[in-house]
Amino acid sequence: MAVNSLVIGRVTKIKEDQVLLQILQVQEHKVQGMLEGVIRKNNIIEKESDSLKIEECFLPEDIVRAKVISLGSDKRVLLSTHESNCGVIFAREKDSRRIMVGYSWD
Repeated sequence: MAVNSLVIGRVTKIKEDQVLLQILQVQEHKVQGMLEGVIRKNNIIEKESDSLKIEECFLPEDIVRAKVISLGSDKRVLLSTHESNCGVIFAREKDSRRIMVGYSWD
């Protein structure tokens, strides 16, 4: 794994200022073992991150594509979804569990 690699991960926890992911795949390679990624609030979108509500962007179990921006430490990788090809790629509605349709910030 390197900075600028694309990863696929599953949202495991949502906090006020960040989202935690279990990284499942780096580029085309499945991850062996536990590897955690973090998307901080200011790394979700480039615009207006101060007014952004993380719980309106991600739900637990969402599948997310993100870009590695720092390898960090303690098996925790810093990620970003600023790029247009990044973000939630699979999600279910919170109550009904129906598959949700994608949305673009652009």
